[in-house]
Amino acid sequence: MSKDNGGPAFPVDAEFDERHGEYVRHASSGMTLRDYFAAKVLPTLYTSDGKIFEYWCNEYGLDDAFKFAAERAYRQADAMLKARAE
Repeated sequence: MSKDNGGPAFPVDAEFDERHGEYVRHASSGMTLRDYFAAKVLPTLYTSDGKIFEYWCNEYGLDDAFKFAAERAYRQADAMLKARAE
């Protein structure tokens, strides 16, 4: 089962191509709204002068600390999408 990703964060349906004088549809819609929300939340996980991240590194190791932060950012993004849908 895939999660609701909120759709594209910066959708562009078509763009005018001056060279050919016509509108052209894009094959890619860019990042999802879920990715955008997670990216906005991620810096907050490194606040308090780095003490939270430092704790995670000491407790779990650097690689696991990065994974832990990313998972938390996406959990928050999922909560934001859920609240947005209500």
